[in-house]
This record gives sequence, C-alpha cells and structure tokens, in this order.
Amino acid sequence: MNCQFCQQPTKNAPWENDYDISGWYDCKNCNISYRTYCPNGKVELIRFNVLFRNRNYCIDLDVTTNQTEILLLPQEMDDTIIIVLILPYIVEGLTPQNILSKLETYMTFS
Repeated sequence: MNCQFCQQPTKNAPWENDYDISGWYDCKNCNISYRTYCPNGKVELIRFNVLFRNRNYCIDLDVTTNQTEILLLPQEMDDTIIIVLILPYIVEGLTPQNILSKLETYMTFS
C-alpha cells in the first residue's frame, strides 16, 4: 500500500505477524503507521508518531470506532500506555507537517 500523504510505498512493520488478521505498514518518510483489517486490506487506523517534550506520543485516527486517541507511550517497555485524550470523532486535516502543532494545541486544552 502507498502512504496517503507522500504516495510512497509503505513497508510492513517489524512487528507484523503472518498469523494476525491485521496488517501494519509504516511510512518512514512521514513517520506514520497504518493498520489494515487484513494484510493489504482496508485501512482501519492511521497512527501519527510524535516526539513532544522529549516523550513519544501517538495520535490514532481509528476509522472503525470513528474516534481519535492521543496516547503517551511508555519510556520503558514494561510500563503502561497512557490514554491522554479520546475524541468521539476523527480529527480532520492532520498531516505529517502539522501534527506537532496540533498535538501542542490538544495538550494545552486537555
């Protein structure tokens, strides 16, 4: 599949498992991951990966639940992912170019 932002081919994510029903694809150029229902299937989730204040965040646009989640990723592998914010709709207009400024705005008001 191609990235919807830069149109370059994505690569299977390193955690891709042949036995999973979902497929994960990464665009390194845009720092985005896509989850599909099945390998090469319809996109279910678009994940923007963002470094903000020296912490790793994800902004997930979940098409299946029609919601947006902002997640704070753990610094250690065995720590817990923190759900910072859940919005009951898909945030429109997010791009790799504006994702950091959008995250700063949501973090200010959450």
